[in-house]
Amino acid sequence: MKDLAQVVDFRFVQEHCKDFYVDGGRDPWDPVLMFKMVFLQFLYDLSDGEMEEQAAFNLVCKWFLGLSAEELPPDHTVLCRFRQRLGPEGFETRFNQVVEQARNRGFITDRLHIIDSTQIIARVDLFRLQKEHKSKDKGDDDGHYLDRHSQDPDARFGRKNQKKSF
Repeated sequence: MKDLAQVVDFRFVQEHCKDFYVDGGRDPWDPVLMFKMVFLQFLYDLSDGEMEEQAAFNLVCKWFLGLSAEELPPDHTVLCRFRQRLGPEGFETRFNQVVEQARNRGFITDRLHIIDSTQIIARVDLFRLQKEHKSKDKGDDDGHYLDRHSQDPDARFGRKNQKKSF
């Protein structure tokens, strides 16, 4: 959240939301604060109540929203009404503006990143596999068959059963 706050200027939300508020009555919640809450709610897949709780007790969230440590956030019903006023199209437009600002400042890229974080511990006898493959490729005596013939440097050969290797 800290990096996002440094990269994106959320003041553009005030211009879009000025018609939501009329003169008279009590002072409204800042539309930037409200949009940031809806933005975080979307980003972290939170319900209205969960977002209110995060904004009340999570100090990093409070900092991002611009609330002091003692200040209470808007009630979840206020958040719901703001989101209804904003509408799906309004949120999508403002969200895309945030993404565009972040992209223009190099915070996000369009480059695809795929990470496989599955760790599987397998009982594989690499020395036996090395001997089997060495006998198939005559002259491969340097002991680096597995490293040299693997397309992925982190991948290793294994066996499912006697007939199938993977």
